[in-house]
Amino acid sequence: MRLISNSSAVWIAALILLGTALSSAPLFGQTALAMKSSSQGRVKMKSMKLSYLQPATKWMTEALPIGNGRIGAMIFGGTQNERIQFNEISLWTGKEVNQFSHTDSGGYQAFGDIHLSLPGHELATGYSRSLNLSKALAETDYEVGGVRFHREMFASHSAQVIAIRLTADKKNAYAGTLELTGMHNDLTTSEDSLLAFAGNLDNNERYEARLFATHTGGSLKSEKGKISFKGCHSLTLYLAAGTDYAMDYANNWTGADPHEAVVRQIAAASKKPYGNLLAEHVKEYQALFNRVALNLGETSQAQSSLPTDKRLVFYAKNGNDPELNALYFQ
Repeated sequence: MRLISNSSAVWIAALILLGTALSSAPLFGQTALAMKSSSQGRVKMKSMKLSYLQPATKWMTEALPIGNGRIGAMIFGGTQNERIQFNEISLWTGKEVNQFSHTDSGGYQAFGDIHLSLPGHELATGYSRSLNLSKALAETDYEVGGVRFHREMFASHSAQVIAIRLTADKKNAYAGTLELTGMHNDLTTSEDSLLAFAGNLDNNERYEARLFATHTGGSLKSEKGKISFKGCHSLTLYLAAGTDYAMDYANNWTGADPHEAVVRQIAAASKKPYGNLLAEHVKEYQALFNRVALNLGETSQAQSSLPTDKRLVFYAKNGNDPELNALYFQ
């Protein structure tokens, strides 16, 4: 079998952000007992976010994950150059294996990257990025030249796309380029507001990814495998990706070419108002996430307001951060 859980894969990175410091902190063992015996019921924590005051530079321990169980992404949060690395659950090399031999089982493959270039945004101030666990929503905020810029990203389960929204508090604020690149020497094509690439792995598994951009204000054009935009008030991006893998032994684990599915997913998602797509995502996610809450007590405001990396350093030295333990549990 070559299926793995993409949602598990991307959340491993988020757990690593918290896990090392928590497991080595002096009071972790005592807190673990409190987790088992707590009977205080549901509590509203001050924040259900992982937050940072600088962009990520390391994929595994700093980038923030989003995912819907099939597709997922790691978000670096750069200002001038944003990288969003995305995966899909079934992109896998190797051959069919049996219970007696796994020598040709292959390996899981990274799918591709979205690169967002915003010249001049290297001068950003007031920077923050976060992953809101209560909404499964990643956000990046900063200011350049008196303009406040905001990005938010999520992986919709119902729409089967990753949605990215860029807004600002002043009109005509966005100018830059978008690129979509594959991890297997793929050729990206551009047409109207769309970037796409498709290919075959060595085992003949077919794959395809498509990135569709909409905008308000300004102009947008595609050429030479890129999308350029200028004078835009806002942009909304929709990413779809898939393979021809199918859980069908009789057909050699091969299904339909992914082209039709990714085209359909992009078309359906982009027809909806962005606010509706986000609301559907939050409602569907919270129906699962809100089934469990953990109350281990309150953390001081001074401590809970620290960025997550600083808070972990403090915790490793001093312990005693019950809300961080609950955040780790969630």
